[in-house]
Amino acid sequence: MESAHPRHSPVLVKRVSLGGIALILAGLTLLPQGILTRAVPSDPARNLEFATGANSVEYRLASALTAVSLALFVLGVFALYGYLSTTRREGLAFAALVVTVGFLVLFLPITGFAFFVVPAIGSLIQQGNPEMIAVMDQTFKEPFLPIQFLSGITWNIGSILMGLAIWRSGRMWKWSGLLFLLYGVVAIPAFLDQKAFQLVAPILGGLAQITAGISLRRSVMAPDERLPAQPEHHAGLTGSS
Repeated sequence: MESAHPRHSPVLVKRVSLGGIALILAGLTLLPQGILTRAVPSDPARNLEFATGANSVEYRLASALTAVSLALFVLGVFALYGYLSTTRREGLAFAALVVTVGFLVLFLPITGFAFFVVPAIGSLIQQGNPEMIAVMDQTFKEPFLPIQFLSGITWNIGSILMGLAIWRSGRMWKWSGLLFLLYGVVAIPAFLDQKAFQLVAPILGGLAQITAGISLRRSVMAPDERLPAQPEHHAGLTGSS
């Protein structure tokens, strides 16, 4: 447990506070995603169902929310590191930052395919062009696709590390760190198309990000209020007239 809170510069307080807002908004946009995509399989063995299911308002809305959520989440992770770097868990927070952002960047290219190409293929199939499914079949045969696939799993390890950093920092809500950790664990089988986890992971992740954002803002803005008042230096005490 950290024994005292340092005084943070006004710039750091402002930046980290904005990052807390980004985390809260990321969580809010993550919450409904599991419900919106619950009927759409993403298993490559079921490409026809995936494509036709993706040709829906719900899937397109979920895709848009995912893009917004990930962008806000990255900003929030930087803010979390900025704050936790002032604690003895800086190394753990830095590892979480590197793993999350590094592997998420590797994963993002395939999301463009899932967000835009798959719904377009589904639309063409429903218009009487079943041969368009060959585009998806061929995409999943790309030799370097495992890089994006493994990155989709690995970036969630960053959430586990960040949850540990929050838990052990002693300056943020511990249960927020626990939610972050559990989200990272549950998100891995969710990515592997386990339906039960796909419903739970966005809710758990949304709550983790919202509570972490609130705790982050509360922690970075509160230290000065908890520090003892500094003694005033009167002229008579300093020998000045």
